Amino acid sequence: MGTIIQAFLGLLGIIFLVMIIIGGFNWMTAAGNDDKAAKAKATLNRGVIGLIIILAAYIISAFVFRALGGIIGA
Repeated sequence: MGTIIQAFLGLLGIIFLVMIIIGGFNWMTAAGNDDKAAKAKATLNRGVIGLIIILAAYIISAFVFRALGGIIGA
């Protein structure tokens, strides 16, 4: 079960990393267009928040599985 969760969180991490790359590319190519730059900043913010959430979920799930492993004796 832990392997499935880690694989899923890894996939989500890749998705949000791609969001950050796309947001950075859009910001670099905005060429002074304020609307496009604002959309790019919003994409970057969402990507960073997503990565923080994924990192927190990974840490929590690793802690829970380690705690359960100690209780069960695995």
